[in-house]
Amino acid sequence: MRKTVLWQSPHVRVSLSALLALAAIIIIVGCGGGGGGTGTTGGATTGGTTNGSNPPPGQNPLLPFLSGRVVDSSNKGVVGARVTLSGPGLPDLPVTVTSSDGNFVIANVDPKYNAFTVTSPDVSKYYNYALYQAKTYDTLSCKLPLGALSAGTNSLQGNVVLVSAGNNPPPPPNVAGCP
Repeated sequence: MRKTVLWQSPHVRVSLSALLALAAIIIIVGCGGGGGGTGTTGGATTGGTTNGSNPPPGQNPLLPFLSGRVVDSSNKGVVGARVTLSGPGLPDLPVTVTSSDGNFVIANVDPKYNAFTVTSPDVSKYYNYALYQAKTYDTLSCKLPLGALSAGTNSLQGNVVLVSAGNNPPPPPNVAGCP
């Protein structure tokens, strides 16, 4: 059998050993990463329950976090509702409500987000119409206003009520457009 000269070189052996050690460290420790999905987006977005006025895990104290509640017309939490933040020059930031009481928290929010939408998890149960701040919104066409966000705790100004479907007809469209 023939041995290759390249493998016998000390430089090649040291380089390969270092590469194997680095790969082992990455496998054991992990490479960080995270993000994506409902549980986290960019670090610490969650659709789960609120933690009172305490910041959610991973919250940057210099950034806002937003909490709110999505309920049906009988004031029960709407699990699976989709809350999406939007703002000028920012990508939409979607979160799925996962808590049974309809609460959600979005951590590390850019303060330039200025509106949001809430969509139904099941249009046979809830229409894509929401009552918020005494106004009715078609949540597929209109965005709900979001007050100015500042570092720390920010809460929606009341619950977002998704209009229950069932035997009820959907609300009539707003002739004047979005409120």
